[in-house]
Amino acid sequence: MAVAITLLNESFAQIGSIAVNAKRRWEVMGKPDYLSAAAVDELKEVSELRSEPFVTSREGDSLRLTISTPAQSVTVIHFLHS
Repeated sequence: MAVAITLLNESFAQIGSIAVNAKRRWEVMGKPDYLSAAAVDELKEVSELRSEPFVTSREGDSLRLTISTPAQSVTVIHFLHS
């Protein structure tokens, strides 16, 4: 039995060597032993997942999506449907 689903919103977020990488930002800061309040705020901001929209297309009963992901990264895909 096929069920028709209407997608309302699709987005993805990535964790990898560039995205959501507080350690990398800390290293760029010079690996300080002690962090200022501003540096802690900056690292918290870098650590937040940011969702990005992506395009999907239907092919018969299939849904096709294309997302580029860097090596050794994790991708979270969100589908909001009715």
